Amino acid sequence: MNKELEKYIIAGLVMILVLLMLSGCAKPRVENQGPRIPTTMETVGKMKGIASVLGCMFAPGSEECEKLQTDRDTVKEDQEWEELEDNGDTK
Repeated sequence: MNKELEKYIIAGLVMILVLLMLSGCAKPRVENQGPRIPTTMETVGKMKGIASVLGCMFAPGSEECEKLQTDRDTVKEDQEWEELEDNGDTK
């Protein structure tokens, strides 16, 4: 073989090796980087809560709204807020 041809073959192989090493260091492409679109089951699963809120907006005296209001533990929450106000922790 010709000495000149050997130099070109070796130089080409070295370039290929360097390119392979550099491409191995590149970050892999992540396809799913955009905002996540909720599935149908996730959105339909929230319908009961949305319907309850809308119903309570237009008919606050209904049985369901009364039940939702009594289910909340407002007495405990009020006591916690009063304790915070007494300690001066609120802004």
